[in-house]
Parts: sequence; structure tokens; C-alpha cells
Amino acid sequence: MVYERLQCQTDCAKALKLITSSSAHTSPLHLVCNISRLATKPWMLEFRLIRREANTPVDAIAKASCDHFGYVRIINDPPTSVLDILYIDLYDPPTPRITT
Repeated sequence: MVYERLQCQTDCAKALKLITSSSAHTSPLHLVCNISRLATKPWMLEFRLIRREANTPVDAIAKASCDHFGYVRIINDPPTSVLDILYIDLYDPPTPRITT
């Protein structure tokens, strides 16, 4: 299997800033250097910041799947807890992001 386009999503703005900086390849953090090295491979690599507030349904599914670590789990119908989150996302007014 050959991947030509990859998208890496994170909810951590600091991590995204580290790995996308022009000095990432010289970072004292081994993981940042490795990611920087991977980014130079011949593929299209996109890093995206996904705010936690926008990722709530996915987070709920991931937490519900913790007991199946290491296995692929196919979900045909979303769990009730996720349906509730999706309903709120669709029909409730947006909540402002408050930062300090």
C-alpha cells in the first residue's frame, strides 16, 4: 500500500507549532525530529489543528472503544451518547471558545 497524501490531525496547538516550525529538524525533541524527517518524504503531508470542541463525537467514540485496543471495530450505528452529542452539535447554539 502506497500513500501519496496524508493528513495528520491534532488538538494540541503547541505540538502543531513544534512540528511545523522551520527549525523542527533541529529540535532537541527526538519525536519532533522524526516527524520532521517524515514530512520530507515524497508525499503530500498536511497537518491540521482540530479543536477539541469540534471533535467531541470522535472523542466519545474513541473513549467508548477503549476495551477493544489493538482491534478494528466497525460501528454501524453510533452509540446513544454520540447521538446526543451530534444532536447538540446540530441544534444547539454554538458555544464560544474561552481562552486566557
